[in-house]
Amino acid sequence: MKCFISTIEWNRAKNISAPIFAFLGALFFRRKTVEERQKVLQNEFGIPMTAKMDEEVKHMCNLSEGIFEEGVEVGEARGMAKGMAKGMAQGEAKGKAIGERKATLRLIRNLIESMKVTVQQAFDILKIPESDRNEYLKELQTA
Repeated sequence: MKCFISTIEWNRAKNISAPIFAFLGALFFRRKTVEERQKVLQNEFGIPMTAKMDEEVKHMCNLSEGIFEEGVEVGEARGMAKGMAKGMAQGEAKGKAIGERKATLRLIRNLIESMKVTVQQAFDILKIPESDRNEYLKELQTA
């Protein structure tokens, strides 16, 4: 099934040479009340607002509102799914980093205890970057 979607602003729709766009804009433009839509249909398109037509316009307004709400729900669901995936990936990366840090601290302690080396020697053996050593020293002193 093919679908044509138009996002024409009402002010622009009134000036378009294809009357169908202006007509559809009058029916579906969200910022207009039912009464405003009825006036446009009657005054600009010569459609008399009989009781039946009044009900049809209200039905179309409800339909357009329902379509909009469904679009919002789909957009929210997609956004939430993307956000959750991104959050999970970030959480996983953070968890991995914490796990690696704990494992490195365990290795440093094991080297110090079993091999009787200094903290600096343990850092050298494990090739801990100079930029990380102060943080490891702080953690070793607080434990």
